Amino acid sequence: MRYVHSGFTLVELMVAAAASLILTSIAFASLLTFQQMSQKQDEKAAQKAELQRALRFIASDIQEGKSVERTAPALSGYRRLFKINRSDGSTIGYYSTSRGSRPWSGPKIIYRRDSKKDISYALIDQISDKKPSSDCPGTGFSNLGVSLAIEGSKVTVCLVGSLSNSNEVLVESIQVTSRARPGS
Repeated sequence: MRYVHSGFTLVELMVAAAASLILTSIAFASLLTFQQMSQKQDEKAAQKAELQRALRFIASDIQEGKSVERTAPALSGYRRLFKINRSDGSTIGYYSTSRGSRPWSGPKIIYRRDSKKDISYALIDQISDKKPSSDCPGTGFSNLGVSLAIEGSKVTVCLVGSLSNSNEVLVESIQVTSRARPGS
């Protein structure tokens, strides 16, 4: 007598289901890993753009300023970074402070104070609480997350950005030449 095979055995179905489950688990784990890597890259790109924006803002102040000094007037609750003297006698001071109220992220926040308009505001957050490394060009003033090197009319500013939920940092710098004439 001849038997006709009309389906799968229970063992064959269980092996196929187990193999499918294993492959699905591997695919899901790979998808999660890819998603996490993508989110980290997006965060890096956003932080890099913010650091570059802040550096362009600082560069604009330096270009329009008369001189740059490594100290700034005291401001209660803030760490002095540097100041830019303007031709009209007013100053722009840059300060840092620890994380304050929301929506600012830490560990450090850089504030800009315009003495002419008598206003202060946060320029950038997520500045590292680590000293800039050798990745920051130039020598000179160095503070947590910020470095400033002044060589004549050339100023190099370096910012060290912090990534949330990571020990990784991003380093961005800019070199600026002041447009002001010496003695002006």
